[in-house]
Amino acid sequence: MRFVQNVGANTQQGSLDAGLFAEFSLTAEAGYSLNLTGFSIDASSPNITQSRNFFVRYSTDDWSTFSEIIGPTLAPGPSVGPIPMTPVSTDLAVTNLTTPVKFRIYGYNNVTGSTNPNLALHYDNIVVTGSAVPELSPASLLAVALVVGSLSIRLRSRGSSP
Repeated sequence: MRFVQNVGANTQQGSLDAGLFAEFSLTAEAGYSLNLTGFSIDASSPNITQSRNFFVRYSTDDWSTFSEIIGPTLAPGPSVGPIPMTPVSTDLAVTNLTTPVKFRIYGYNNVTGSTNPNLALHYDNIVVTGSAVPELSPASLLAVALVVGSLSIRLRSRGSSP
């Protein structure tokens, strides 16, 4: 997935516009939970003379709280020629998610006094790694408890006989 985010001239040097972001979410199918182990992204600034910074955050409670997983990270512009993509990756340790997890990428200007409203960041190869794990239903948990309980009773009755 490749997309361009306009960071505009309205963001001040070194600051983040909390309303200017790209967002996507992941949701486990019914009966499964998500275990997330990593996040990676390639980023660049298409402007030859100016670089941009970006943050990546995620939330499991619709942004009541969040965790920052990447940031601030510089996405340099090319000196000449094609736009180079800078790969950035991080480990995640998010387990047993049964609710949606949302990711936001915030780009911001790090150039003092820029008035260009078309400042942008390019993102590509956004990858979230992990697995979907089947959840145990209440009925299967009860069955496991009954099996463990009956084994425990059997072992006790065998241990008490002469």
